[in-house]
Amino acid sequence: MLTEFQCREIWQNIQHSHRPLLSFVDGDRLQSLPLQVLQDSFDGTFWFLMSKRQMLTWDLQVNDPVCLMFRNNDNRLDVCLYGIANFTGDRNLLEKFWRVPFNNRFPGGPQDADCVLLEIFIEKLETWNYPECLPVPPADRKKTSP
Repeated sequence: MLTEFQCREIWQNIQHSHRPLLSFVDGDRLQSLPLQVLQDSFDGTFWFLMSKRQMLTWDLQVNDPVCLMFRNNDNRLDVCLYGIANFTGDRNLLEKFWRVPFNNRFPGGPQDADCVLLEIFIEKLETWNYPECLPVPPADRKKTSP
């Protein structure tokens, strides 16, 4: 489990990178999907709006391991977050994260039967400098005030 300090540090490094790549094992191959971050802060969990019909084409299941990859061009930093997938149709959460442009994809709004939230509970992180592709040891990462 990530500490509050780690969550703030992660958010500081990725808050302007709202289009991460989600990677997971889909049957016998790797699959990557661009997603859009829904929240405006990070507490250890990321939320993404998904289509149930679209999810049927992939073999992403509850409790599957996943990787989210964010790129921070300002700091020349790649942030890899490893976690566990979950799905929920919780209408209160859908209402919380709903934005008007989502109506184009889901005409029924947050009550649309095709809407589901993908929840990624983050367990581990790695950061990499680029273009050198060198890992950043935890002690060398830019610290934020607690």
